[in-house]
Amino acid sequence: MANIGVGITSITFLSLSVFLGADTQRTVPTAVVCGGWCSIFPLLLNSFYLKQLPLLRILLTVPGAFFGALFSPVVRKILETVL
Repeated sequence: MANIGVGITSITFLSLSVFLGADTQRTVPTAVVCGGWCSIFPLLLNSFYLKQLPLLRILLTVPGAFFGALFSPVVRKILETVL
């Protein structure tokens, strides 16, 4: 499912920014939201219709996203001072 979201967000971002000339500060959140909505369909299909919820993948992804969001401001400030 992660590949589906990355492909759709990249296509949405490139379509909006390059071809339509939209501002990148608006296209990034729009692309992320579109990718999220398009990635929710396979999750719902797997969990309700096929009865195969990827619980292990979800449990491994959530802590990584949490700690990534927690440490990213610190890493950014370190990289700004070094570079």
